[in-house]
Amino acid sequence: MDGITKTKRNINSNRPTRPAEKEANARALPAARYILENPLNRPAACDKFTTTRSGITLALVLLQEGTPEEIAAVDAGAPLNPIVATIRKRRTALAPGKRQRLKKVAYSQVELERKKVDMAIWEHLGSALKSIASLPQPDDVVKIARKNGERTKAVDRNLMTAFSWITEFSDAWTK
Repeated sequence: MDGITKTKRNINSNRPTRPAEKEANARALPAARYILENPLNRPAACDKFTTTRSGITLALVLLQEGTPEEIAAVDAGAPLNPIVATIRKRRTALAPGKRQRLKKVAYSQVELERKKVDMAIWEHLGSALKSIASLPQPDDVVKIARKNGERTKAVDRNLMTAFSWITEFSDAWTK
């Protein structure tokens, strides 16, 4: 070996910030702030702010769990990595013996509402598809439905709408 061990080396927080680091911090922090305020995912933010996903992730950890002093230090040009390492150490110190999971990336209110709508629509579609797929043979269902006048009216009211929706869905799905 050439003197480098396999253990993780400590990051020297006293070292001067490299120009490339300052540029990366300068791009990652606004990208993270933009993600928290707008419905934008990390890959799109990387393109928009010309930064890396890992830089945005570090900046999100800083913004979500850092103290105002830590955020101000990075805004002033301090390196992001050592400060986020300190935040992560603080996180594990709060619950010793447990491995702390990273906080999930925060979403904007617009993105949260969109996700709720998506989940509600999928819940309806998933249950409808399962119900249709688990029906008995059509001939048997027709015999049962025709026994009752109210059922016949319900089938007449909804069959064409359901058929046209399934046809449109099938066309959109196979595009």
